[in-house]
Amino acid sequence: MGTGISGWYARHQAPVDAAGIAGIAVLAASLGVRALWDVFSVLPAAPDPWWGLVTALPGCLLILGKLRAPMAMLVLGSVLWLIDLVTVGSLGTMVMLMDLLWNATRRADQRGRRRILVTVVIGVAALVLIGGVRSGNVQLAVMLALGLGSLFGVTFATAMSLGQAHELADLQARLRREDQARSRVELESQRASDRRAMARELHDLVAGHVSAAALRAEAALVADTDLDGARTALRSVRGASLDAHAALRRMIDVLADPTTAPGSETSELASVIGAARDQGLTVTADIAAAPALPESAGRALARVVRESLTNASRYAGAGIVEVDVTADVDFARVRVVSPLAVEPVPRLPGGGWGLRSLDQDVRALGGDFRAGAQGESWVVEASVPCAAVAAEES
Repeated sequence: MGTGISGWYARHQAPVDAAGIAGIAVLAASLGVRALWDVFSVLPAAPDPWWGLVTALPGCLLILGKLRAPMAMLVLGSVLWLIDLVTVGSLGTMVMLMDLLWNATRRADQRGRRRILVTVVIGVAALVLIGGVRSGNVQLAVMLALGLGSLFGVTFATAMSLGQAHELADLQARLRREDQARSRVELESQRASDRRAMARELHDLVAGHVSAAALRAEAALVADTDLDGARTALRSVRGASLDAHAALRRMIDVLADPTTAPGSETSELASVIGAARDQGLTVTADIAAAPALPESAGRALARVVRESLTNASRYAGAGIVEVDVTADVDFARVRVVSPLAVEPVPRLPGGGWGLRSLDQDVRALGGDFRAGAQGESWVVEASVPCAAVAAEES
């Protein structure tokens, strides 16, 4: 609420208006203003102007309740004005009615304003007809129509315009609040999506290399190896550590500059398989169908291959890891088969998150994901519908 005079008036509007109208009624009576509409008077002679306070002052009491019950006060004020119209015709009562009409119109909804307008039009038409009949003067009837029509019409029109302006301002404020709330929800959703993507990239690009280095270091520590074996293990640890460092640097570049592309590791199967071979895995791969894959499908299947090869480097036994990628009009498929380890392999905390994440990603694209032991092999299979993914990207 405002400050200064306007703020004070807004907080004390009803009593200030009531006092002002009472002052107008008293001033008009003291100046002898009466019989504004004497054509409607039923009294044999013009009464003393002070009699106008009989209707004007009770009308001022209605002003005090206009903010709480605008329509009820308007109805009661109309009754007082009609009584005054056929008797004294005082200025104070007329001002009281105009104030109540303005307030009720200003605060009414669209339906309420239509009712008020219809009532005003019918009321003015009836008064003009009655005045014309009582006076027998067409010119007087025309003047009544102009006077009453202008008085009631201007009051109604200004109140309706101000009310609609306030409604428009309230609507705009509500829309702004809704937009802000929707933006906050979208921002939180985007942040959650970014956090999930960051966790996925950390798992795919960093955790695999770090865990492989840790497992190889653990194997070197517990095994009876000669100097050459130790050097081989250290070179493997060094290679995995450098790969992890390079992947981490790429992530830092993307976070520092969102326009930076995350790199080919997330979408190119060949680089994923090449990196696995560099880490010492024996991999046979058929990826001839990979270039025809839609981008999202290729990225999803590359993640499946990456996670499968990372797990194979940690847990697989001796043997060959087979990677097979195929695609047709409907589906892109990948199948990774790795030998199960004969000896128990130490596991790091947090194991299994990658497979769960892959399952969620593949199913989010409308595909199917399975992973589990089959005989002496660990098999990971995934399929993604190409048509749906391609339509989504276009």
